[in-house]
Amino acid sequence: MRRAFLFLALVIAVAASLFGTGNPTSTAAERLHLDVRFDHVDSGIEARLVEAGFEIQLAVPEFGRWQGWQPRHRLEELRSVAGVVAVGTPLYATLSAGDVLTEGDELLNAASARNRFDVDGSGVRVAVISDGIIGLDEAIQADEAPRLQEAKPFGDGRIDRGEEGTAMIEIVHDLAPGAEISFGAVYTDLDHIAAVNYFAQRVDIIVDDVSFAYPANQRSDVSINTTSALRHPDWPIRLYVTAAGNWAESHWSGTWQAGPDGTQVGLSSPGAVHQFNLAGDAGLFFGAGNGFNVEQDDEIRLALFWDDPWGRSTNDYNLYLVSGVGEVLASSVITQGVGVGQDQPREHLTYTHTGEATVLFAVIQNHNNDASPVNFDLFVFQTGRRQLRLSHQSPEGSLLAQSDAADALTVGAVNAGRQVVAEYSSRGPTVNGIAKPEISAVDRVSVSPSTIFGPHFSGSSAAAPHVAGVAALLLEAHSALLAADGGSPLLERRLIRDILTDTAQDILPIGPDPSTGAGLVDANAALEYSNSRIAVIESIADSGPGTFRAAIESGASILLFANLSDQRTIVLDSELPRLPSGLVVDGAGWTLDASQVEVGLQLGDNTELWGLSVVGARDVGVIVAGSGSRLVHVTVDGNETGIRVDGADVRIERSTVIRGAAAGIEISPGASASVSGSEIGSNQGPGVRILSGAGNVSIGPDTELPILSQASEQPPPIAELKSAALRPRSGLSHSVSGSVSIDGLPAMPGNRVDVYLDRRLAASVRVDHRASFRATVTGPGGELRFAVDGVPLNQRVAFEAGASTTLTLRAVSRHRLIAADRQGEHIDGANLIHNNLVGIETPAAEGDVHGQRFIWGNVMYRNRINLASPLTAPTIEHAGWTASGLVLSGRADGAAIVHLYAGTDGRRRYAASIPVIEGQFKFEHLDVDRVASEFSAIAFTTESRASPESDVHHVPEAGSIVSVTPDVGYIDGGETIEICGTGIASNASAPRVWFGNAPARVLFWSTECVSVQTPRSQAGTADIALLVNGSRPVVAIDGFEYRAIRAVSLKPGRNFVTWTGSDTRVTTAFSSLAGATFRAYAWDAERQQWQIFSTDLPASLNTLRTLKHDQALWILLEGEEIDWLQPAPE
Repeated sequence: MRRAFLFLALVIAVAASLFGTGNPTSTAAERLHLDVRFDHVDSGIEARLVEAGFEIQLAVPEFGRWQGWQPRHRLEELRSVAGVVAVGTPLYATLSAGDVLTEGDELLNAASARNRFDVDGSGVRVAVISDGIIGLDEAIQADEAPRLQEAKPFGDGRIDRGEEGTAMIEIVHDLAPGAEISFGAVYTDLDHIAAVNYFAQRVDIIVDDVSFAYPANQRSDVSINTTSALRHPDWPIRLYVTAAGNWAESHWSGTWQAGPDGTQVGLSSPGAVHQFNLAGDAGLFFGAGNGFNVEQDDEIRLALFWDDPWGRSTNDYNLYLVSGVGEVLASSVITQGVGVGQDQPREHLTYTHTGEATVLFAVIQNHNNDASPVNFDLFVFQTGRRQLRLSHQSPEGSLLAQSDAADALTVGAVNAGRQVVAEYSSRGPTVNGIAKPEISAVDRVSVSPSTIFGPHFSGSSAAAPHVAGVAALLLEAHSALLAADGGSPLLERRLIRDILTDTAQDILPIGPDPSTGAGLVDANAALEYSNSRIAVIESIADSGPGTFRAAIESGASILLFANLSDQRTIVLDSELPRLPSGLVVDGAGWTLDASQVEVGLQLGDNTELWGLSVVGARDVGVIVAGSGSRLVHVTVDGNETGIRVDGADVRIERSTVIRGAAAGIEISPGASASVSGSEIGSNQGPGVRILSGAGNVSIGPDTELPILSQASEQPPPIAELKSAALRPRSGLSHSVSGSVSIDGLPAMPGNRVDVYLDRRLAASVRVDHRASFRATVTGPGGELRFAVDGVPLNQRVAFEAGASTTLTLRAVSRHRLIAADRQGEHIDGANLIHNNLVGIETPAAEGDVHGQRFIWGNVMYRNRINLASPLTAPTIEHAGWTASGLVLSGRADGAAIVHLYAGTDGRRRYAASIPVIEGQFKFEHLDVDRVASEFSAIAFTTESRASPESDVHHVPEAGSIVSVTPDVGYIDGGETIEICGTGIASNASAPRVWFGNAPARVLFWSTECVSVQTPRSQAGTADIALLVNGSRPVVAIDGFEYRAIRAVSLKPGRNFVTWTGSDTRVTTAFSSLAGATFRAYAWDAERQQWQIFSTDLPASLNTLRTLKHDQALWILLEGEEIDWLQPAPE
């Protein structure tokens, strides 16, 4: 019975393993199980979903997705909900189990490790995520499994849906019998996201065997979510173990190779099919199909991906399942790039084979030969326990989503006794080239007969829990790595992964490889290595056992500080030895008081210092003497000089360097360093001093040189448009011509302009020497779009037969940088440099600079950049505003690029960069904070040599906003608001008005007041900005509040209003008016009389009992003005 149940569950799971446009899962009650995706998230989404009949099961707003149930007859109503971009079947999980036999506890040396090191996983919390735990009670009664700490279903998951979780729990328990184990049942990718986020906040190790049929490019929602959980700075999770999958023989990858036309192999539509066998001597019609054996009643799933950007594909390939005699049995013919939700580079189909055992073929077609050559990944699944094997296989790259998650430990399966990878175990690398799996473990292990997997359990589902069990033993042995003991989570997670992989038993092929990673996990070796390499500091004394000094001298390569609750400050009596090369120190939460010594700490080569605070040193808090060292989350406070860098290639990241009596950071001659994501403030000398002879210095985000950021070029709303050939058309033509600019500069001769008609390439021409283009597009069609050098533009032109259109194409280069959002948040990796004597300084005597001085992206507050440089400081000559943003220009002689900083009250942040042409620079349509009143610039040569900072250019405010009436409104907008003040308009022209980033419609204006209609927005406060005649915008910060409910302002006396909610009892409808005295009158058209509700009358005398939707009311209010809060309008 259990076998039949699991088979049915897996049929359902794999059947819909791809989110898409297939038939949604339904029930006998005609409800559809759906995944609804939105293009943006606002506070009213759930109300709109419920109104459309959607029963919410799970919400994951960070990915814009809601999962739940919808009545079939209301499906179109759901699809028409505002903001919905796709409605389809949830992405269901596939599991990684098989049915053969061996053992794991002895082979991975876990039994030996438990005895040698007296550990059993006690104090370590493990969560298993899989399909279900049928049979667990029997396993518990047989002492094969423990009683769980928690068993929780997520979303559509059910505890009683499957049995694989039971087998995995048994394996973890066998290796780590003292560990506390919990279980989460999942079925869809949103279930999985919810489970990971739940357990990552409660356990130390998570292990799963779940795959989802998305490309392994680390960009799926499930993979991104797992990585985010592992990078959360506060969650206790220390290790995530995931099965690689069993798809090596069920996967093929390759580049498009044109074969015969589809009509020659049984397809009805024209277009070449892929040639799998280039020799042309095997398979369907000389290699045009990829065959696999099937048996009667096999439930078959085919999934095809290609390497277009996900969600931005316009290459139209189709997928067919064809019999050996050319009969099309099933097909997937989504037209990529046409219609909502049709721009994902994938096809998928389902077929149940009812005939006898035979060979079927997967066929890929280039529809109408209109698609460009791409790289494919083809998978075949069968919903029972038998693997389907393609005749043309690609074991490499056979991972699926979730197994590709960054920072997770992906586990391959090794046939015990053979010392080679199992033939079915999925191989790496990922689609984006990341090495996975990282490690392996044995499968074919014994489990109890309480599940269908007993007595033999195989596949990477069996391998993964072995690694989790070994990790539990390791964490018990070194509890300082657990969250309960403090420390730096990101470092500790990395150290655990490194210990397991560094001590793995290498197996064939020799060395790290994409099949087995580092080799078989080895419990004995991991604990032996960690015991010899880890030293724990448990004393605040300067010297003696358990001290920092003793740990440095012990020869250990990893130093961890214990979580002492009473005090964690070490007062140094004498200077510490220099930290040896390769040492890793995790000192989060601990402080070195160096007030009695000259130097707090010295670092050797390739040393990592995390989390430690060094205070009060008489000379230098931290000297980085060696090269290749790294300081992360280090605090250096109140030293003479905070950090002195003497070595090369030193990285200072996310650290705090404050209150130094001299410089915060000093870069010595011959040294080189990068400083990112750090706070450098309140030092009495320079925040950063770069001495003469220093090498390359980068102060700011660790990214490529920025090029341009412009408000007029938002991320394109269409996919990256491309096609192998022009699509043949017939009909009248539409001519387009005009000029082209790239990054604000005239396009160069040879730059390419592509013109698309209804998203299909219709013309491709080159820019001439006048930066102009001309193209003729033959119809019929609806809309023209454009791309310059492959970068899509926002501009669109309606196709009109016989018409001629002239326009200017304003493009940006592929390397543009969106540097910072307009609300003033600095970009990731920027430093906050504030309140120093000088922000950054190089000595005037430096002369010939030895290395790069790359300083960009930072936030400067009440200090300036003072660089000695052969370049002269740039000069800002003009700053003004247009409706599309800031216009700012100036000179920068001898420079190649200029970085602009903008802000107010002495606080300036990086805003954008632009090339310098013949000594001139000009920013146009620049999106900066509209309250910015101060601007400065730094220029750079092509070798990244920096100029001094320009003088600060101040722009006075044009006027001020005194009142906004009303200052509260509904998120749907459309309400009339009056804005009054000084200098907010002129007699000659209306101002431009924005609520946040959304433009408002101006109804009328005077020199003192402007009446506008509010735009739609999300709930919350919004700035109001008015632009008058190119002057600096007049801004009211948080001047207007958007509410998800409607606020109707009632004034004393008579008010004629409308009830926008659904039919509601008056006591509920008027609940927000509690305490007010009023009378409400509604006309009863049927009885031709007034109904009344009065707060002065007894309830029995009130005849108005219910407010109907859109009912008009007269309300007579006594006392002060009050807001009547109503539900969102329908």
